[in-house]
Parts: sequence; structure tokens; C-alpha cells
Amino acid sequence: MSIEPSPRRSTLPTLTAEQIITLLAQHVTDTDESIDVLIVGALAIQAYGVSHRTTRDLDAELQGPLIPLMDYTVDPFCKSLTSPTR
Repeated sequence: MSIEPSPRRSTLPTLTAEQIITLLAQHVTDTDESIDVLIVGALAIQAYGVSHRTTRDLDAELQGPLIPLMDYTVDPFCKSLTSPTR
């Protein structure tokens, strides 16, 4: 199995772990809703038969109210939490 790099560059900003943690913590504080997040790193691709790390991405599973979290992240305040200049 071979995984080739994508020829397209993403237009999405890079988020740091600290920015994501800040955003999720603020969401929980503001909404009083709990969420559970399962984070799966690049090493999980070994489960698909790839014997070496070929990516540095991060995937997550979310259990909780997804739509309110999505709406929350488009709020101007939250955009400031995840801006690349921060």
C-alpha cells in the first residue's frame, strides 16, 4: 500500500493543540454542555496495514452536541481564538 501526498495545498489555517483546547474549553464554559473527544493520531494508520508513519495529521471523534459546537466555532470571538496570528 502506498499513500501519496495530496497535490493540493489546504486553504484551512493550521491550528495548534493549545488553540483547539482553548476553543473546546471555552465552548464548555459558555454553553454548560459537556463533550467527549477521542483524539486519534497518525500512528493509527498502522491499523490499516501501513507499517511506517506517513502523516502528521490528527483525527478526532466527538460525542456530544455537534451542531452547537459547529455554530460556536463560527462566532467572531471563537475565530479570534483560532486565528493563526494568535
